[in-house]
Amino acid sequence: MKRCLLPVLSLLLGLFSFHATLGATEGIDLQETFRQERFPTFSGSLRTFFLWKNDSDFDDTEPLFNEYGQSVGYVDVTLFPRLTWDISRSVRVQYYAEVGKAFWSRSDQEPIPEVVETRPVYIQKELWTQLCLPWKGYGTRVGFQYIHDPTLLFLEKYVGALHAFYRDDSLEVRFTALQVPDTVYEGFSFEENNFQNDNFVFALDTVLPAWQETRLHLALFFQWDRTDVNRPKLLWAPCVNFALDLNRWGTWELDAVLEAGRWQNQSINNRDLDILAGALQIHGSFSIGRAALESNLLFLSPDDGDPHNGLDTGFQYSGLSKSRTLILTQNWIMDQYDNLDEKAAVSKAGALIASVFCRLPLAKTLEAFGVTGYGMVLEKRFAGGGRTLGAELDAGLFWRLADAARVIVLGGVFVPGKAGGALQNEILLTADDSMYYSQAAVEVTF
Repeated sequence: MKRCLLPVLSLLLGLFSFHATLGATEGIDLQETFRQERFPTFSGSLRTFFLWKNDSDFDDTEPLFNEYGQSVGYVDVTLFPRLTWDISRSVRVQYYAEVGKAFWSRSDQEPIPEVVETRPVYIQKELWTQLCLPWKGYGTRVGFQYIHDPTLLFLEKYVGALHAFYRDDSLEVRFTALQVPDTVYEGFSFEENNFQNDNFVFALDTVLPAWQETRLHLALFFQWDRTDVNRPKLLWAPCVNFALDLNRWGTWELDAVLEAGRWQNQSINNRDLDILAGALQIHGSFSIGRAALESNLLFLSPDDGDPHNGLDTGFQYSGLSKSRTLILTQNWIMDQYDNLDEKAAVSKAGALIASVFCRLPLAKTLEAFGVTGYGMVLEKRFAGGGRTLGAELDAGLFWRLADAARVIVLGGVFVPGKAGGALQNEILLTADDSMYYSQAAVEVTF
C-alpha cells in the first residue's frame, strides 16, 4: 500500500547503494565493458523471518469481534533469486525476483485448487538489458530495474525505465525516463493501454569528482502525473547527497530534497494547488572505542492545514530513511508497511525523528546491538492533536554462522504518544498502550 500512496519515482543510482533491508538488490553497475561468460551466473539470498508483537496497534482493548485475536505473529520464508548473464563484452542481461509471503501458518503445499491463494507470492522485480555503446563511456539500460534518488527520501522503487549514462575517470552523468504503473486506466489487453492518463518521471543526475574526502551526488527529477483525470500534476524535485569522511571522526552524510510544482484543479473550488515541500536527513557513522555507532536525524515538512491558501507543504515521502528503528521508520529486517514516519507524511503531519544505532563485538562472530529513537509530528491537527509519535528501544544480536549465513535476534518495546496512537490505532485513537515485540531472521546468500 505504501508504494501506491506515493506515486513518485526516481532514477537508479550506482555509486550510492544503501542496503536497508535483507535481500535488497544491488545498485547499478555502470561498467564500460563486461567479461563475456559462456553461462549465466545464478546468485541470491534466502531469508526466514520470525515476528511476534503483543498487538497490531497501541490499543490493548480486547477485540471481541476480531477472529484472529489481538497479537501478531508469523514465520515467513522469502527467496530472492538473481540471474545475470554477460552475453558479450557489451551486453548484460539480469533477472531478479522475490518469492515470498510463504507463511508457515497458511502455506498449504497440497495441490488443492480451493487454497491457491495460500501459495507463495511471486514478484518480478528486475528484468533488464544493459548495452555498452560503441562510443567509449556511453551506455544504456532498459527494462524493469531498481530506481532511487541520491537520498532515497523522494523515491525508491522497482519500475520500468530507460536509463542512459556517460562516465569517464572524473565524471558521471545519467538520464532516466520511467513510467509509474497504473491499475485504474490501464487494462490487461494491449488495446486497453495508452499514454493518456499516465505518470511519467524524468531525471538527470551526476556524481561530481571527489574532492579530498567528499562525495557530491546531485539529481533533478521532473514528474508529469496525469493519473487524476483533468488534474495533472507537475512537480520538480532537486535532490542532493553530500558525504564527508572525517577519518577518526567518522563519515557524515547530508540528504536534502525540495519538491516544488503545481497540481491543477486540486485545491478548493477547483483552484490550482501549489506544492512547496522539503525533507532533510543527517546521518553519521563513527566509532567510540570498540563500539560502532550510527546516528540519524530525519525531517519531513508538514502541511499547514489551511485548505484555503492553495499551498501544500507536506512532503511526498518514499517511506525509506537511514534510521535503524523498527516502528518509527521502515523495518530494516523486513518491511512491515506500517512505519509511523510514512503514516505521518501521508497524513501531512510531517515528522522529526532522531535515532541512534550501536553495535559492539562480543566475539569473533557475535555482535550485540541496540537501537533507540524518538519521533514527533510537526503539525498536530493531522495527528489527533498530539505531538509525540513515540519512543523506541530495541536490543539484539548479530551472529555470523559462516561467510554466507547470518542470524539476527532482537526484542524491543515502543511507548507511543498521542500522535502515534491517532495514526496507528483502528478504533480508539486516543489509546497509547505500549507495544512489545521480538523478531528473528536467518539469511543465507549464494
